[in-house]
Amino acid sequence: MVEIQTIPLEYADILKDPQQVTLFGKEDCLRTRKAKAILEKINLEYVYVDVDALLLSEDQILELNILSGFVEFPKLFIGKICIGGLKELLSAKHKQQFSELLDSNHIVHDKDALINYSECCIF
Repeated sequence: MVEIQTIPLEYADILKDPQQVTLFGKEDCLRTRKAKAILEKINLEYVYVDVDALLLSEDQILELNILSGFVEFPKLFIGKICIGGLKELLSAKHKQQFSELLDSNHIVHDKDALINYSECCIF
């Protein structure tokens, strides 16, 4: 995991690389911590952006919400494509799609660990 310490002038520049997985989250958020744990369990290299630590403006948060299509955190992206949040990461249907998207972008991950990851989703 790479953690962004300073936000670029145009923070959306973080999403330019189509082979980069980026997780926007909040460190005190249980869903964010769970998503980070899953990404680490499947041996996926990703960039983590703590939106609270970077003190994003309301306009930047709004733009991020528009890009993702929802307001909750975490928000998981491959390049500029928003995969969703924790619910999507835990959903069997979405896990398969996520794995296929990672494969199509030549992003190394433990496919079996992702597909077989099972946990009660109460979020």
